[in-house]
Amino acid sequence: MKNILVLACIVFCVVALGACNTQSTGNETEPYSLESQAQSQATFSSEQAALGTTPNATAGATQFPEAEWIAQNQVIPSVLPTLAPESMQPLSIEQLEAELWPVGESPEGLTLNYRYCYYNSHGSFWTLVPDVDPDEYYEWLITLPRTEDFYPNGTAQEMPLVTLVKHFQVPKHIFVAEVERQKQARLALGDDLSDELYELPNADIIYTFDNEIINEYYRRQ
Repeated sequence: MKNILVLACIVFCVVALGACNTQSTGNETEPYSLESQAQSQATFSSEQAALGTTPNATAGATQFPEAEWIAQNQVIPSVLPTLAPESMQPLSIEQLEAELWPVGESPEGLTLNYRYCYYNSHGSFWTLVPDVDPDEYYEWLITLPRTEDFYPNGTAQEMPLVTLVKHFQVPKHIFVAEVERQKQARLALGDDLSDELYELPNADIIYTFDNEIINEYYRRQ
């Protein structure tokens, strides 16, 4: 009887070990190879092309022709917001240049008509399109004019953040929510929002989609 019990225990242990090994093997995954990554990206891209959609902050929403989307989302307030000069601590031109270019690399004879937010806020608000394909975002990013190409040094006259909103068709409520999120994060870090470097974009100005209004609002006083 004792021998039978010992044999039964041995059989049970062997079966249990075999089950554990099978489970362990089943949980192992193959490394995510470059080939499988490329195949997944190709499938994703073809599906997006077929659906006529762009993965953005409103993933799954149909992309409209830009002019149509602007017409549907443009709001020009009856009273335009203004920025009181005393509410903003402006940078000197030297400080602004140091923020926009590495030391000693700012172009000579440059005139900067707009505040820091105008030139660089799209760098902080890429979060408006968190689901966009990185390659697509980069391809868009390199099409933006250089800072020195903006008026009055060149012909570029549209704030890059406005271009981002229009290109990726970001709804205003998502924009407003992201501005508030970043506001709270910056306050938690102790940033002074009246400092030109920490100025948050004004949604009511951005969503006029009127470059004359936008450029006037962000013009350096």
